[in-house]
Amino acid sequence: MAVVLVVDDEVRIRELVRRYLEHEGHQVLSAAGGAEALDVAARTEVDLVVLDLRLPDVSGEEVARELRRRGDVPILMLTAKVDERDRIHGLEAGADDYVTKPFSPRELVLRVGAILRRGRVGAVVDGPVSYGDGLLTIDEPARLVVVDGATVELTPTEWGVLQALASRPGRVCSRYELTSVARSNAIRATRSSCRPSPASATDWRSAVTAEPRHRLVRSRLAIRLIAGFVAVAVAAVFVLAGLTLWRTKHTVGQLAAERQQSTADVIAASLAVSYQNGDGWAADDTHSAVMLAVQANGALTVLDAGGAVVQLHGPMGNLYQSEAISDGDERRAAVIVDGRQVGTAVVTFTSGELAQAEQHVRDALRGAVLIGALLAAIVALGVAIPLARRVVRPLSQVTDAARRLGEGEVTARVGGHDAPGELGRLAATFDDMADRLQAHETARRNLTADVAHELRTPLTVLQGSCEEIIDGIAEPSLERFVQLHDDVLRLRHVVDDLGVLADADAATTEPLLRHERCDLATIAAAVADSMASTIDANQHQLVRRLETVMVDGDRVRLEQVVTNLLTNAIKFTPPGGHLELHVGPSIDGRGAVLTVIDDGPGISRADRAHVFERFYRSESSRPIAGSGIGLAVVDQLVRAHGGRVAIAESDHGAEVVVTLPVHDVRPAGTPVR
Repeated sequence: MAVVLVVDDEVRIRELVRRYLEHEGHQVLSAAGGAEALDVAARTEVDLVVLDLRLPDVSGEEVARELRRRGDVPILMLTAKVDERDRIHGLEAGADDYVTKPFSPRELVLRVGAILRRGRVGAVVDGPVSYGDGLLTIDEPARLVVVDGATVELTPTEWGVLQALASRPGRVCSRYELTSVARSNAIRATRSSCRPSPASATDWRSAVTAEPRHRLVRSRLAIRLIAGFVAVAVAAVFVLAGLTLWRTKHTVGQLAAERQQSTADVIAASLAVSYQNGDGWAADDTHSAVMLAVQANGALTVLDAGGAVVQLHGPMGNLYQSEAISDGDERRAAVIVDGRQVGTAVVTFTSGELAQAEQHVRDALRGAVLIGALLAAIVALGVAIPLARRVVRPLSQVTDAARRLGEGEVTARVGGHDAPGELGRLAATFDDMADRLQAHETARRNLTADVAHELRTPLTVLQGSCEEIIDGIAEPSLERFVQLHDDVLRLRHVVDDLGVLADADAATTEPLLRHERCDLATIAAAVADSMASTIDANQHQLVRRLETVMVDGDRVRLEQVVTNLLTNAIKFTPPGGHLELHVGPSIDGRGAVLTVIDDGPGISRADRAHVFERFYRSESSRPIAGSGIGLAVVDQLVRAHGGRVAIAESDHGAEVVVTLPVHDVRPAGTPVR
């Protein structure tokens, strides 16, 4: 006979396991919570602990770790968590085996027996043990196996099978017993080896999160940024050179025109002197004027007052013939003698010193442009590469984090929000979005686990009760069938509550609330009237203090809020108790206040922060039927109406206060989003 401690917060499951174990001849102790279990284990020597991981006060993992710290008592884990990671966490906490809900009591009894047998014959031996006259040696502390003098490497599973067989010499083991023991041994063998060292984990994270320099260089965005910088720099140099050439040409042209005009004026003055000395164009000496024109790289033509071409004569009376210049700049200057224009000097200039200077400037600028473009490209590269890295690195990190988040890694974050301007805000916004997604994912997982627990627990009781009757442990009776019927109703209530919760969730994200002007006092009175028979059946006294206050909201959903609050109050108030229902405006007149008061056990400070969570049930509420969804639905619907719900301080009982915004005159029937 063994002493078995059964730890589960569900009374029906504790009793079911107790009856089966006592039928097998074991002595059974029970505990409803983790603290109580640790206290019983400290006062009584137990041979095995059947431990539910979902306990109201201390988690099953913590209880298992504490039991393992105190000694080596075997632990059989009961859990509604079917995910492999959850089971691994439980085994790593110190459990030797696990059973998932809903479970068969027959299987649980077999597992308990296998664990107890393994504990009796499988004690750890300090030092090597030989079998077959030294042919096989097993050194369990050193985890070494030697066959005929040669060391044999075994996998954890092979080690578990060998250890299971060695601990049962001369016995035939069933497949179930062998695999159960082998798996438990293999898990213990790999616990330490499966944990990566902190250093290697850090190196791995660094290798994954580090941003290699070559990735930045090869990034298309970085290449485009660098090329853009270089192109802009080179283009700026060419534009500046073009503007300089244009300005130079304009300035040189002006200087050339002024100089040519000045030369034409001097030639005209020389012609005027020659005209005056020769008393007319027929006998004039224009040699000096012609030489001035030749020196200025020009050709001189003289027109008389009538516009006819004048023949130019030298000092010896010979004629000068100027070479015609077809392509050149023409400048005219009047020949004035005694205030009278006697002719016009027409000077046609070829390219001169200024034109050559202009060409030299252009040549020099071309060389400067090429050198400047090269220097600008080098400077642009020097500026663009680090700037591109600074721009591309945060974007690459965001891209990588988005990819990992899309692949299901909910902990993927960008980090390093020190990037400049919009890039830093982008990284911070992404991480904030990832935090919200992780919170939603955590809430979804918790909801799934809660739903599984709420469904698996009554299923476990149903299955176990049926097997009790089949196995002859319990006699079929009306009382037994009534209990089975109650378990079926409990399942139905859980399913109904899940539907209500889904509607409440939808009300916060979809336009399912019909907005209308309604009197909260009238709604509360109608609900109280509909529940009058239930209130009377429980011998409760309901005091109403209802004052008309108009609110914006969905009448049906507000009725559901009042119904849930009154149902909770009735449930936790003992027969003959006192209930109060108050409706009225808030002190500042900006809100409508709905208050439900009961004189039940009340809500402790520690529980107030959790009572609006889904499926949460305090320790004092566990003996009372319910799923822990009612107040969660109230919270969802009140927030959908833009209000808030809270637990007020109360000397006795519980006081729930709902505050809603008053009517602000909007069209009736408008959906609230």
